[in-house]
Parts: sequence; structure tokens; C-alpha cells
Amino acid sequence: MNIYADNAATTRLSSAALSAMLPYFTDIYGNPSSLHSMGQKAQEALVRAREDISALLNCDPKELFLTS
Repeated sequence: MNIYADNAATTRLSSAALSAMLPYFTDIYGNPSSLHSMGQKAQEALVRAREDISALLNCDPKELFLTS
């Protein structure tokens, strides 16, 4: 059995998060600031995510900053 004790630096991705993000790792990986269609699809997903998260936090989407 492996024990990983450095979760402050990095943490294993949950299956639910991987499943939700898989389309953006494989098919819709365009830069959301780009004007091409793949970038625009990524931008639409980013806008939806910001709206969903801000609804949970009871704030305006413009108040939410997502960082990498």
C-alpha cells in the first residue's frame, strides 16, 4: 500500500471531477480567449461554470475569479 503524505502540494483527482473535466482534457481544450470554435465552446463552458459556482456561493458571477 502506498501512502502519499504531501497533499498540500498536490492531491489525487476524484473520479467525479475527472469525469466532469474529461471532455475539456480531450475534445474541448481550446483557449477560452480565442475566437475559433473550440475556444468559444471552452468559453461557454467557463461561463456556465462561473454561473453555477456563483449561484452556490450566492454572489454575482463577476465577483468570482477562477485561477489555474
